[in-house]
Amino acid sequence: MANNSRDFLAFCCTEVRQDNLRFDEVMALLGEKTESVTSTMADDTHNYYLLACYLSDNLAGAIMLTHDGSDCYTIHSMHVHSVFRNLGVGSCLLGFVENFARIRGANLIQGTFQPEVLPFYSKCGFCPEVEIRQGNTVMQKKLAARSRKCA
Repeated sequence: MANNSRDFLAFCCTEVRQDNLRFDEVMALLGEKTESVTSTMADDTHNYYLLACYLSDNLAGAIMLTHDGSDCYTIHSMHVHSVFRNLGVGSCLLGFVENFARIRGANLIQGTFQPEVLPFYSKCGFCPEVEIRQGNTVMQKKLAARSRKCA
């Protein structure tokens, strides 16, 4: 029986705060301007979170989300470094987000995604809620028990 190299990868996911030495590295991977995000993170109406996934101390992927005090966390951007694609980094990050949100009392994760990534999010248990302009779609995943099946 052939072994899949993905079986031997150990990812480490963690929250990255503004005072972390790797904050700028995470922001660059997400394609975000550090200055604009740090000023936005100071906004008192939302809680902003950066979560990163590392493999052997190398930044493999990152995700930015917000929480507005409701039972829902919103994904704003996610990116996996090209070297680490198709190794399960994105799925690992979303699993970390689910646990991160669930232990903070959330029942729902949502995001607005471009058409080319809809199959990935569907495979991870997100269901389309509404299509908006330019083919982007709002998708949600309920966290209560286990992910619901899409009809």
